[in-house]
Amino acid sequence: MEDELVDSATSSWYAWVAFGHFNAEGAKVFRTNQAYPMMSSSTAITPAQINQLAEIQDIATFCLATRKVLNIMQERNDRKRIRLEEEQHRLDEKLRDTSEAHHRASSKLQEKESERRVQEQELACRTSEMDSLRSQIHQENEEVARLHREIRQQEERQCNGLLGIVPIVGIVNAIVKNDAKLAIPGYASIDALVSAIRGDLTNAQKCQERTQGTVGHLQEKAEQSHRLVAETQCEIDRLVDDMSRFQSKIDKYDCSIRSTGQELCTVNEFRGQVLRLQSRYQFLRDDMDLLLELDDISTKDQCVEALRCLSLTV
Repeated sequence: MEDELVDSATSSWYAWVAFGHFNAEGAKVFRTNQAYPMMSSSTAITPAQINQLAEIQDIATFCLATRKVLNIMQERNDRKRIRLEEEQHRLDEKLRDTSEAHHRASSKLQEKESERRVQEQELACRTSEMDSLRSQIHQENEEVARLHREIRQQEERQCNGLLGIVPIVGIVNAIVKNDAKLAIPGYASIDALVSAIRGDLTNAQKCQERTQGTVGHLQEKAEQSHRLVAETQCEIDRLVDDMSRFQSKIDKYDCSIRSTGQELCTVNEFRGQVLRLQSRYQFLRDDMDLLLELDDISTKDQCVEALRCLSLTV
């Protein structure tokens, strides 16, 4: 970089000597460029350093120094633009990845919510079925209790028959058939009735056991449904937290991208200003019109002021 500037200064100096515009001043330009080195492109241009340009009396030296300042500003601006573009590209990738993760979490959340609704419906059906079976068990319990009461009543009738008057026919019949129970009036019919009631009682108890077994099985399924609903709800809560976290990242990346975009706009505007200055002040040693214009103090001051404004935004 410095070698190129020295070569540029040297060639320009020889050009000025060849055109005869100045002789001793040309050597002064070359010496000034070496003794007054401007900062490298890795350093920042400060307003104080811009003020040093205003102190340069020789117009050719001023042109060389100003061109060097503009080149440094442009190089720094280009590096900043590249860095910002890379940062914006990185943020765009993060935003895209986070948005995709947010979309996946949203889809998974919808699936889990649908799954939870199905599980809640199954749980409601099993709960309703258990309520119906519990009502059936209550009725079966009442039926079993009724049959027990009826058996006790029939047994009491048999006992009361033993205490009553036994007819002669019954006694003879009991002796003939060798069965004392035949002596009791109506014993056979009562015994048959009790046997039938006991059969009904056995059937009712079996139905009761089956119903209770069904209720127990449904109870296990209901508890399993409760666990599934609870687990699904935990997953839903986790997905909601993930979506909130992803949304926060998306908002942060959006803000960073907007900020980086604004910086890029500023950098591009700065580039345009530098190009306009470079176009206005060509800073060619053999440009007589420019040198005559820069001999005007107001024109030179305008150039310095423009550079000073740029140094505040670089």
